[in-house]
Amino acid sequence: MHTNLVFARLDWAIDLESSDDPVEPGEDDVPGERTVPDFIPDLRVTMVYEAPRIDPKVGDTVITSTCGHNRGGRCMVNAHVTDGRITRISTDMRRWNPEHPPLPACAHGVGQMERTYHPDRLRCPMRRTGPRGSGQFERITWDEALDADPLARGKAGGYPADLKLIYSAGGGLFNQAPNAGKIAASLEGVEFIVGQDHFLTPTVRMADIVLPATTFWERNDVHVPWSGAVAFAAQIRDPEHHRFNTRSGKIEVYSTTLAAKPDLYGLGAMPPIPTWIAPPGPNVAFPLMLCSPKSRARTHSTHGNQPGLARVDPDDVWLNIGDAAARGIANGQLVRIFNNQGATVLPAVVTDRIAPGVVSIKEGAWFAPDETGTDTNGCANALAMDRSAPCGATTYNTNYVQVSLDDREANHAGS
Repeated sequence: MHTNLVFARLDWAIDLESSDDPVEPGEDDVPGERTVPDFIPDLRVTMVYEAPRIDPKVGDTVITSTCGHNRGGRCMVNAHVTDGRITRISTDMRRWNPEHPPLPACAHGVGQMERTYHPDRLRCPMRRTGPRGSGQFERITWDEALDADPLARGKAGGYPADLKLIYSAGGGLFNQAPNAGKIAASLEGVEFIVGQDHFLTPTVRMADIVLPATTFWERNDVHVPWSGAVAFAAQIRDPEHHRFNTRSGKIEVYSTTLAAKPDLYGLGAMPPIPTWIAPPGPNVAFPLMLCSPKSRARTHSTHGNQPGLARVDPDDVWLNIGDAAARGIANGQLVRIFNNQGATVLPAVVTDRIAPGVVSIKEGAWFAPDETGTDTNGCANALAMDRSAPCGATTYNTNYVQVSLDDREANHAGS
């Protein structure tokens, strides 16, 4: 069994054994084309690029791929590689052409270099040694991590638990689900968790065994831009032979299924045609509606530990000027946002660009509770209720909170 991963050797593929030697391009390669190395079976193809790439400097290589985050376009990214290491990332800089639009990467794509070489990257398997969620681990070998026999013996074999297993690979279960504090507390009933990711994320911190993983720069599965990007392409091209799964075979604005059975999922009745349904109103204790928009610095929680990328869109809580004045809150002060689900702290942005009675926290910040259970990192899901709409969707943007000066600000103001 191999005990290490070699990260970001980028001439063609990442060596998952122990070699530090990059894979060299073949002698028959020509400018503008690359052939897959012979060691990849049955995949010898030629890549032709639709637009000229930036010429590499002497001694460098340019590797073209597409961003691993599917935010609509699989945007093009070029890794400029020197001695097997990415030194910078460039993207598609063509002028706008509506007939053949370019695919320039956003900050997430360019930020992949910081992610790939982040000092907190997981590079070896580990086993939990302290309380669940404490972040206390010891290094183990791949053989120890993957040996099924002691795992099957569970407590009798010296492992922390008998097997009632969660295997989380690249997921954000304990960060992206609503009511993050309740989710974390519920793990007392789960006896064994394996987490596989690039970092000790809030989910991986809960694991008993931790496994590292490669980024998209360190695999051979290069993405194809715009692959399958047109929704319902088969129905558009041939509607007679590719019908929708409705009674009419067409897109139905009026749902005959809901008309026949309004309470389809046992969560409440739904009208057969899209209709505005007012959310539950605020109460005296928690009068402010919480919205949780996306962050330009993250893809949900991905990139949540990258300080360089975080400068693109810092985490904060927006309050209306009137709501802030009523609470004695000034712009930039640290505030506590709380409700019956939990609490978090963030600096306040006092602005007239948000409606009265509404606050906004960008979703995806990593859940980091202190000893009292208060999140210290601005995780919006520490405040979200774990309830479903009648359609089964999670109601992330239907939550109510209160905001006050954090104790540190209040004590400072009173001194």
